[in-house]
Amino acid sequence: MINLAPDEHIVYIARKHSFVFFTETTFIFILALLPLILIPGLESILIANALSGVYVGSILWYLYMLWLIVLWIAFAYVWTDYYLDVWVVTNKHMMDIDQRGLFSRKVSTSRLDLIQDVTVTIPGMLATFLDYGDIHMQTAAQSREFTLKNVAHPNKLKDIIVKEQDKVADKKIPAAPQNNTIV
Repeated sequence: MINLAPDEHIVYIARKHSFVFFTETTFIFILALLPLILIPGLESILIANALSGVYVGSILWYLYMLWLIVLWIAFAYVWTDYYLDVWVVTNKHMMDIDQRGLFSRKVSTSRLDLIQDVTVTIPGMLATFLDYGDIHMQTAAQSREFTLKNVAHPNKLKDIIVKEQDKVADKKIPAAPQNNTIV
């Protein structure tokens, strides 16, 4: 999936914080349990209105199973987006792999020496306690800003990017020639 140069290696891989996945899937879980509360009441209302009780219950439970299938597909979509959204720091590049839907992916790459500014934003008290936030990186490209949203351990990732950036900068600066001539 990731093509690296022969002298390039992966330093760090980051994903969204697991709490973000938890909050996205909690709503799906609630939607899965809600019909279990509503079906018995709805069934008794429909039977009281002189509909055939045997078929009403069967149809409602069949519709509930279809509902669970739809929610399972929604869960698979959220999980795929969570798991395949990856930010990779190598010793030469920063890669943003953004999964967009089930069959679409956008991969952006920037050389570490072109990153001009790295900013971490922690959006609130809960994010501070759970240690997640956003990272904004401005590059020397025309209009490219990397924004990594809800990344786990953003300060650690920022420190790794800056450290690797310094290593790249140190390799580019030639050592000053030494003059051993004594006058």
